[in-house]
Amino acid sequence: MRRPRLALASLACLFATATASSLPVVVWHGLGDRFDAKGLTSLADYFRESVPDLFVYFVRLSDDGSQDAKSSFFGNAAVQVAQVAQDLRSQPELARGFHGIGFSQGGVLLRAYAEVFNDPPVKNLITLGSPHMGVSELPPCRPGDLVCRASEWALRAGVYTDYAQTSVVPAQYFRNQDDIAPYLRKNLWLRLINNERWGDGQVGGSEDYLDEHESEGADESERNATYADNLASLSNLVLIRFTKDITVIPAASTQFGLLNLTSEQGLSIPMHSLPIYKRDYIGLRRLDQAGKIQFESCVGAHMEIDQACLDLMLHWIEPSSAKNAFVIQS
Repeated sequence: MRRPRLALASLACLFATATASSLPVVVWHGLGDRFDAKGLTSLADYFRESVPDLFVYFVRLSDDGSQDAKSSFFGNAAVQVAQVAQDLRSQPELARGFHGIGFSQGGVLLRAYAEVFNDPPVKNLITLGSPHMGVSELPPCRPGDLVCRASEWALRAGVYTDYAQTSVVPAQYFRNQDDIAPYLRKNLWLRLINNERWGDGQVGGSEDYLDEHESEGADESERNATYADNLASLSNLVLIRFTKDITVIPAASTQFGLLNLTSEQGLSIPMHSLPIYKRDYIGLRRLDQAGKIQFESCVGAHMEIDQACLDLMLHWIEPSSAKNAFVIQS
């Protein structure tokens, strides 16, 4: 969709407003990346070309870049999110809130922060290639990535062991729709931030599957209402998928969708047909009915960010709602 051009005078006015009142940005990087990576620094520089003096804060689990990268593989996701929440509260520039950008795994972690803590609050949450409904295959290791290989070795005993569910981050968002029972019984992180419970109805191959097979064993009172209320408080949830993504499986997970197991064509089931939306487990239906969920795409493979993708992110850093602090996690 083409966005209207502004007259020169209007641009000057907008530029002045953005400079004076832009919200900060917080960025959470992805699996195997580090907060001080050159690519993230370049991203901040790009944003500041349009919004000078914009405060951009990169989430880190250690002030040592190599240790931060290791922590993206090994650790307890819930503990990591709590650590980041404490860190963000200590940043005075973020006190009024921020826009959040999460890359891949970082987007799910940043969404968890918005649900569980949200203090300081997230205004626009922008996630790129983030597996919100989990992955049914673990991400492949890059050549020479010994830490990634170590995490693969650690999972040889399985993704649902106590060790994996508390110490290997990718295992904590593993969700195989074709074998959902172990996930609903043993997953200790994604299941909780998605407010899923044992007994929840599951979508098979048709939109009426939920209505016919919704289990009465799920206790709605067990769901955490705070998670849904916090996520529903966002100004916008921007879900960006990559058109040629073969890293996140199923790719539909990046927009809260799932693979349709009965489709010979490999079609996906969209968010609107899933219980997480229909039952409003985490506030998605409220956000959507208010027009606050934006489905966007970047052309290319997973985390292949071109100029158009950069501009798309910049578009959602709204000058009218920014305050000079922006958080990005990839």
